[in-house]
Amino acid sequence: MWHFQHLPSDNWNLDHVFERVLVDVVVDGKPRRMLLTAGKTGILWALDRQSGRFLWATETVTQNVIARVDPETGAVTVNEAVKPQELDRDYFVCPSLYGGRIWQATAYNPQTRALYMPLANMCNDYRVVRQEPTPGEDFGRRRFTPRHAPESRGKVGRVEAIDVTTGRSLWKHERRTIISGGLLTTDGDLVIGGDSSRRVVAWHARTGDVLWELPLSAAIGGFPMTYMVDGKQYLAIPMGTNMLAQFSGPLTPENVVPADRAPGNGSVLMVFALPD
Repeated sequence: MWHFQHLPSDNWNLDHVFERVLVDVVVDGKPRRMLLTAGKTGILWALDRQSGRFLWATETVTQNVIARVDPETGAVTVNEAVKPQELDRDYFVCPSLYGGRIWQATAYNPQTRALYMPLANMCNDYRVVRQEPTPGEDFGRRRFTPRHAPESRGKVGRVEAIDVTTGRSLWKHERRTIISGGLLTTDGDLVIGGDSSRRVVAWHARTGDVLWELPLSAAIGGFPMTYMVDGKQYLAIPMGTNMLAQFSGPLTPENVVPADRAPGNGSVLMVFALPD
């Protein structure tokens, strides 16, 4: 029926393979049936899901692989200067090949008409090297070294709220370690998530203020969920060994647990109850 290409000529492993959120809103008095998605570039794209027409795009984290997005058509102009052309040369590429966001899910709240995004202020030095093919290896495998994004002040983790009617950023919260799990938003104006330093956090959905924060037993992972039993509401948080914590570890070395003190690799599901 239609198609849209978010990143032509992807040379950096910046996939756009994550969830597509279907949103119905009223804009200027007219109903709009939208499709929202964000790939590893951290750019949030809004399309008309019936026609595929480009509506808007909003940049969140620092990126330098896209030089321009046409404001009318959404057509992308790639930044040729960071496209690898030579072997054994470092190219400073943003975001990291692990993405401005990766598999951590976004969350949409129809009350605030905002999409909440788990993000990472990570870049990398990117190098293409020649090597002989061996089992499990790619010829010309790319090598990378993680780097802090410019002007991130050493804060890797980021949660940002975007107004889906305009594409405008409403608020952002940044913290030292990466947001290592998906987000949950509730009808009570909360956004729930957590980071690789094992802290689960509740933000105010409209302001971004931190309302509750608690260290748990391991890096927050997976997807928070809420449910009710006999009229009482519960919040379930998964945690355990987390690849995002490993990827971002060199940027937050104080958060790396020594091998002789590391907890086991088992996963934990911790459940909280709301007060009566």
